[in-house]
Amino acid sequence: MEHWRPVVANFQMVDVRAQVALSIFTDFSGDQFTPGERRGAEVGVLLDQLETMTAKVRA
Repeated sequence: MEHWRPVVANFQMVDVRAQVALSIFTDFSGDQFTPGERRGAEVGVLLDQLETMTAKVRA
């Protein structure tokens, strides 16, 4: 993931720092997203950062 940050910057894209590794076997049940306790918190941080960056880009 770290190798992509400079590439994204060169295209004037915005990145967020948080990243989440999800497993199709443990974090999904059928067509439902059912993350473990730790993954749920990580996804929350990722979405919070994404929301903050989106607001900055729109401003």
